[in-house]
Formats: sequence, structure tokens, C-alpha cells
Amino acid sequence: TKPRENDEFTKWLAPASSENDAQFMANLSQRAEGTLQWVLKLPEFRNWRLAQGTNSMAARTLWFTGRPGTGKSTISAYLCDLLASQYPEDIILSFFCKRGTPGLTTAHRIVRTLCYQMTMREPFYRKFLQEKPELPTNQGKKNLFNKLIKEPLNTGPREQSIFILLDGLDELEDSTSSNDAQLPS
Repeated sequence: TKPRENDEFTKWLAPASSENDAQFMANLSQRAEGTLQWVLKLPEFRNWRLAQGTNSMAARTLWFTGRPGTGKSTISAYLCDLLASQYPEDIILSFFCKRGTPGLTTAHRIVRTLCYQMTMREPFYRKFLQEKPELPTNQGKKNLFNKLIKEPLNTGPREQSIFILLDGLDELEDSTSSNDAQLPS
């Protein structure tokens, strides 16, 4: 299928935008004003933020770990909000997984939502995908990731930095038949 209209494209993409936005706001509201400044001083955060143009995956990845309920989701929402305000010209993509919340529990939904955010932020990506003769359906998460995220990013403009924040990956459904609980690299 080759979606042409915005509504048709969005329907085909089936992003979990409203669910994801609601989870982002819920996480952000957990932060008390003036807190989390310490995160910005972490060497890991500084190295990650300054890793533009590096080919090192380790340098381009910021990974927070911790026990449940220790504030990782609040930190993620804070960083997403901070990046959006400090770098308004860059592309900030985010997904907040939440166990038990429809739309926020599968890798397919992550990929489709990130793709939707990307196409809303930069017209090149929407045009790129709409001009394809065939868009992937449910041909597996790796193909979906490659066609909707990796291929457009490798082809698209390089003027903007692109930040992708994923929160709660441990809350994805365990779906061994489709291996949907792991995102491809």
C-alpha cells in the first residue's frame, strides 16, 4: 500500500501517540520543580550529549538502570523535555513503555510511534516514506525498524541532531513467537 493522505498515512502507521504523550506527561509531572539538576552534571550525560558525529555506539547511548520505582521514567521525561527546549531545531523522538497500558507494550508500537514523530518533525521523512512503492506491513520488527527508521535516517538530511529516548524497555510484553520484546540494533 502507498498511503497518500495524512489521515491515511497516520492510520496506516497506527502510532500510539496519545498514549505515549499521556505517559510522558504523567512521568514529567512526578518531577518536583528544581530537582534532577544532578543528572545534567553526570559525566555519562555530558559525554552522551557531546557525542555528535562519533561512530561509537557506546558514546551515543545513555543507559539508566535501577530498581523499579527509583525515578528512571521521571528522569527520561525530564531529559526529553530539556532536550526539546534546549535544542528546538533538533529532532527529539521518545517512547515511554508501560506494562499493562494498551499501545505502550510492544516493539512494533515503539517503531511506528517513533516513525510518526519523525515524520511530523521533518517533512523529508514523511515524503520519503510516502513515495515508497510499498510500505512494510507486519513483516517482522527488524524489517519494520529498517524500513521506517533506519533507511529514512540514513537517507535524510544531516543538519539536525536526532535524539531517541526510550523508557521502560523492561516493560515490553514478552512475545517469544514474534520476538517483539527486543528492538533490532
